[in-house]
Amino acid sequence: MAAFCRKVIPLTAEDRETVLDYLEPHLLRNPSLALDLAVKEVSYMLRRSQKCVNDSCDYFYGGADALATKVAEREDIIDRLQSEITSYLVQLSEQDLDPQESRMIPLLIHIVNDIERIGDHSENVIELAQIRRQDNLPFSEIALDDIRALQEKINQQCHALYEIFDTFNIAPKAAMHDREEEFDEQIERASEEHVKRLEQGACDVRSGVVFLDFLSNLERVGDHLMNVGERAVKIVPFLAK
Repeated sequence: MAAFCRKVIPLTAEDRETVLDYLEPHLLRNPSLALDLAVKEVSYMLRRSQKCVNDSCDYFYGGADALATKVAEREDIIDRLQSEITSYLVQLSEQDLDPQESRMIPLLIHIVNDIERIGDHSENVIELAQIRRQDNLPFSEIALDDIRALQEKINQQCHALYEIFDTFNIAPKAAMHDREEEFDEQIERASEEHVKRLEQGACDVRSGVVFLDFLSNLERVGDHLMNVGERAVKIVPFLAK
């Protein structure tokens, strides 16, 4: 009945924020289809995490308080998605699976956990933004530009993953690896330049602590995205058959 209602009554954007759309218990009897739909739900979960990252960054730049509220609400949804997708995959593992299908399940569970951690780092960024606002900490345009450049790399990595999940094309993985190297170099360069500004007295020490914490959280987001990419390319060739 739930599946029928979703076909008859289109979901609004707000509805889609609060419900699972693809996973149905009766599909557990068809493992190949269930795995395909689980991947679609994972892709949706990643989109929610990406929105968390962007909203938390926008809040840090000076965006409205509603952004912080939205990140918290969306993080609750991400946590629920993690729990429900994992539970579904565990139930699926108890079915009569072929060896390839059995290998996919732990990979998907690891992916789900990595995506959930991205949401956690977004909440950390919200906390850093609140510290900045409460203490009225100054940030140079150079520092903010460094963050924006890293945010753009994260969005590019997410879009590469969507292509992998949605089209079963593993080619974007190579570009993801190159961007990850660039991303790490940007993190290192931004940290070094920040230390120089501190030594020259051109940066507030408290702002510097927040900035370095921010970089650390973005670095971890990048790591989780690469983990997702590494596992995704092992999964989608089986789904494409």
